[in-house]
Amino acid sequence: MADEQAIINTIKKMLSSEIDEDTIISSLKDIGLSENHAKELLSAAKGESLQSIEQEETTALPEEDEEEFKAINEGIGEAREKLVSRGEQEELKHSSIHSKLEQHSQKMDEQSDSLGEMHSKINVLNKKVSSIDSQSTAELNSKISAIQKQLNELQKQTTDIKASSAVMQELMKKILENQKTLIGKK
Repeated sequence: MADEQAIINTIKKMLSSEIDEDTIISSLKDIGLSENHAKELLSAAKGESLQSIEQEETTALPEEDEEEFKAINEGIGEAREKLVSRGEQEELKHSSIHSKLEQHSQKMDEQSDSLGEMHSKINVLNKKVSSIDSQSTAELNSKISAIQKQLNELQKQTTDIKASSAVMQELMKKILENQKTLIGKK
């Protein structure tokens, strides 16, 4: 009972130091108490009035209780350091994850913007190509028709030139024959 009273006194001092109940229970579990027993001791410590806490603080603790108090305080100090260390680690993990998520979000936004720009450029190009296609087809058809007309005219002219050439050859042959006959007669 004397050990429990020393623990209750220590819990009271921890409560007056505004240490939260979870930390107190964790500290008590660290020194080997079950969670239920730790909660019972915490309840017992909370049940006493502030006057009894002040009276116990002013009365000296027996030497055994003082050693036990020191051991409990050391356990609490170690537990507090572990909690602070865990808290800092969790905070670092949280901030690291948050930072990574923020970077990833920015990259996703950039990719989305880039894809949006590419999509609009592709739409513009498609419109240009379709307008060029319709214009090109009409222009090409008209140019092909014009070229076919020119070919037909060239074909007619070539036929006319061949005919004229054939007629001129015949005339030249006749002129040559006439001149041969004239020269032969002389």
